[in-house]
Amino acid sequence: MDRLARPSFFEMRRECIRLDRECADV
Repeated sequence: MDRLARPSFFEMRRECIRLDRECADV
């Protein structure tokens, strides 16, 4: 259940990828 452990990481990464594909690297 890592999703609940740190949703910020997943959400941020997903959002970043959507807004900026380059961010996907981060």
